[in-house]
Amino acid sequence: MRWRPVALALLAVGLVATAGCAGLGGPSGETTPTPPYIAHDGENVTVQPAAEQTISGATTLEAGENVTVRVQSSGGESPFLKTDTANVTEGGSFEATFDFSGVESGAPFEVTVRHNGSEIVAADGVVA
Repeated sequence: MRWRPVALALLAVGLVATAGCAGLGGPSGETTPTPPYIAHDGENVTVQPAAEQTISGATTLEAGENVTVRVQSSGGESPFLKTDTANVTEGGSFEATFDFSGVESGAPFEVTVRHNGSEIVAADGVVA
């Protein structure tokens, strides 16, 4: 019965490999990513071509700190640049609101979050 030690060894390797991936994020509902991050489902931050679109995430900053959230087009016919200052809340989360009305559907952009002039985190996005 030599299969039992081999099976146990494979199981242990699988558990260690899976534990090492915790915090990497994935599809919604699987794993909470480790801060800093910009929240999104799938590969990109997705917003609608409308007003009051929220981009959120988390940092390792203390509550009460401010971050600058910058959204800049990365292609398309109509370039745009939008910024908002967001207050970091308990747990390090932040939320910024933007007006994407008038921005064409399919327009790609990049979101960057900065604190005191230094980039904390960045992600690609698209207008749905």
